[in-house]
Amino acid sequence: MVGWKFDTPNPIVAYTVGIEFDRAIDDASLRRVMALHSQLRRELPRKVEQQSFTVNFGFQPPQSVAPNLGGVVFDSLKPDGSVLHSLTITRNSCSYMTSNYTRWAEYWPVAERLIGSVCKEIEEMTNISAFVLVGNNKFHWTRSQAPDLGQLLKSESIYIAQNLLLRQSACHSFHGYQTILEGDSAEQIDNINVVLGNDPMLGWASELTFHHRRTLRLPVSCTIAMQATGDGSRSMAARILDEMHSLNNTLAKATLSDEILADIPGLGSP
Repeated sequence: MVGWKFDTPNPIVAYTVGIEFDRAIDDASLRRVMALHSQLRRELPRKVEQQSFTVNFGFQPPQSVAPNLGGVVFDSLKPDGSVLHSLTITRNSCSYMTSNYTRWAEYWPVAERLIGSVCKEIEEMTNISAFVLVGNNKFHWTRSQAPDLGQLLKSESIYIAQNLLLRQSACHSFHGYQTILEGDSAEQIDNINVVLGNDPMLGWASELTFHHRRTLRLPVSCTIAMQATGDGSRSMAARILDEMHSLNNTLAKATLSDEILADIPGLGSP
């Protein structure tokens, strides 16, 4: 019996999709985005402004540095005070995260709507240069003996360093690769990150993170990327992130042991 467990319904502790801009948005655009909170406060009631600082290095006398508005976060919290859902906007990116992921078919429409609402406020200022998807998974070791990553990960996986399977103490493995896509119109970097650590209060835990970033050779306008076409086809953003989500699941199946996969809805055997 496998000694690794995860909190139901799945091991995902955070799922994030986002876009990156080809140039930073200005103060006026960021202020317009902040004003969106009046429309979104029912589902994301808290607003947190993020400050940024500019530090000059050189031989000039020290100067007082005033903080600048670097971004804003709209979020909702769990009863324990941790973040449940969040929409994060910086001058260079916009992303949506949930710590209560269930299914892509439920998650993506919310993410698309929220990110799309931000795009409408900045579309004249910047374009989309990249799409990002990150899946963070966490597993807890439930036995008294040393943790065994061989029970969590596939021994034959091409994405896992074999030495990792022999470790019984804190360790880390990072693997990434680049793929040229769609007739050289984009490139994608996919990373598989495994961490094993021991928390004095919570015990041994392993985090498995899949990070995907697709960079467009030519940035596209926010309107073109986020809007569905007139014939009913899905938006460019939806199609790209669908593919990245599918790859995320494929890598999970290629990395996690069959015993673990059997308990994850949507990934295990029917």
